[in-house]
This record gives sequence, C-alpha cells and structure tokens, in this order.
Amino acid sequence: GSEARGRPRDADSGADAAAGGGVAGDGAEEDPRLTGRRGQYGLGRPANRRLPVVEKTIDHRLAWLAGIIDGEGWIGLGIDKTAGRGHHKHDSARWNIEICNTDYAILAEIISIATAIGVHSKYFHDRKLRDHRRKQQGRVSFRSRHACMTIIMATLPYLVGKRAQAELLLTAIHHRPLGYGRSVQARREWLPVQHDPTFVDMMKRMTTMNRRGTAPVGG
Repeated sequence: GSEARGRPRDADSGADAAAGGGVAGDGAEEDPRLTGRRGQYGLGRPANRRLPVVEKTIDHRLAWLAGIIDGEGWIGLGIDKTAGRGHHKHDSARWNIEICNTDYAILAEIISIATAIGVHSKYFHDRKLRDHRRKQQGRVSFRSRHACMTIIMATLPYLVGKRAQAELLLTAIHHRPLGYGRSVQARREWLPVQHDPTFVDMMKRMTTMNRRGTAPVGG
C-alpha cells in the first residue's frame, strides 16, 4: 500500500540486514557463522537448545574402556617364580592388564565396568611420590586368568593401539592350560612354564611390543 511505498529505503535495508544477521545498510552480508555448515554444526554462535541425553549401554562403556586401555593401559605376561621351591618346579604364568591414572573418577568407572561384566579387579595407590608437585597416581589391575580373558574378549572389538598385545595375551592364555590333567601321558607331556619355549617366545614378543617409543610404520 501507500505506507510501504512511503517508507524510506534505508529502513527497508536495515530491517532486512537485521533479519539476515548482517549489518544495517546497503551491501550487508550474512554472518557465515549462522548459516551453512558452520552454523549447522554449532561452530558459530551457540544454538539455544539442549543436546539429547543418550543413555550409556554396556557397549558404550566397553568402547570407552578400550580407549582407556589404548591410552593409559599396559598389557603384559611373565613368569611368577615360587620362592623356596628348589628349582622353581611350581613357577606359574603371570597375566597382567593394568591402567594407571591420577583421576579417581576414571579408575572408579573402570572398576564399575569390570564389576558389571563379572570381573574382579584390584585397586592400588602407587608409592609416595618424591616430587610433591605431581599428583598421586592410582592403579587398577587385573591379574587372574579369568579376569584378563574376560576384559580382552569384551574390549577387543574396540582396541586399536593395544590390539596386538591383547591378541598375544589371549593366545598365551589359551596356550597354557590350567593343569596337566590326570592321565599319565598328559603329565609326561606337560612342561613347566619356564621350560616352555613357545611361552618364553611370547614373553619376548610382548616385551618388544611394550617398549617405549613410536611404533614403526608398516613393520
């Protein structure tokens, strides 16, 4: 109508620019933070809406645990020597999965996940630090055959950095039986762990994997 025609041009351009997020005046451009991909993914001005709450399933928690093991964990195997037994006739294989951190909330979540899948864990306070500027470190440890097997089987689909160590530990657990059985033949064929060349070789391979430093590319 006549009111629209009578309105000054500057008022029209200022209103349009305000609606588009630009600056009033001719030649104003839209703010790229509010449009396109950047605005869509929240990289510009924050949107006034709440993010949906996603309930954590056990799969989510196991994937998180695998990431913690990759970044903060240690997987190893060795031989526990029995003191006072002569020639170490009763030495046994040792399995280890340990996670160290200075944040107790992270360690408590690890223990909670382990309990949820039926695994017993042990919590340790590391020895007193000489440098008082550093935080006290805690440690969650899995040392039994059942615990290590269960943790590895549950997290293996999500492991990346420690996947090779986890697969090797699983192979070593399957290689060493719980006992030599009752038959005479089984007793004769059974080897003490310190005389088992396959297990000793696995120990050496695990030591090589756990050496500090950047992993070789393509090796």
